[in-house]
Amino acid sequence: MASQSEVTHVGKETKMTKKDALADMNARLTKVEIAMVEELDKAGEWGQRMEELDTGREELRGEMQGALSVVTAECRGHVKTLEETLMGMIVGLEEKLAKALAELKETKEELAICKKAIAQGASNVVSPTTPRVDVPKPRPYGGSRNAKELDNFLWSLEQYFKALGIVEDAKKMETATLYLDNTAMV
Repeated sequence: MASQSEVTHVGKETKMTKKDALADMNARLTKVEIAMVEELDKAGEWGQRMEELDTGREELRGEMQGALSVVTAECRGHVKTLEETLMGMIVGLEEKLAKALAELKETKEELAICKKAIAQGASNVVSPTTPRVDVPKPRPYGGSRNAKELDNFLWSLEQYFKALGIVEDAKKMETATLYLDNTAMV
């Protein structure tokens, strides 16, 4: 029988002593320790890289926020410029609209005057295409009591008013008094 310090392998003739086994285990343990140290070093490197990535991420976040602030400020400036431009255009359009409304109002007033003139029978209104005719002035009325002379005077005044387009009674009265003479003026 073999002693306890000797190990026998079945089918092999190699014998190992406790010393050899201990040395072999120490060698293996050393290899495991070296492998663990290498793995710990790698883990440390990974930890360091993770810290660097965290730092880089924070730096990137800061840079992105700065860039975003710059872009936001530029956009606000462009928006303000556009707003001012649009407000200027709106003011200009409001002024043009007010002017157009004033012209429309004036045109409506002129149209109303034209309608009134047509309604009063101003068929003798001079148009731009109608040639102007010299209208003879009526002869002055001297105040005689001759019915025919008075009738002729009144007829000539009516023709004169018609030719000049005078339709208002007040204007007719003012104009008729200019053609009174002698005792008719009194």
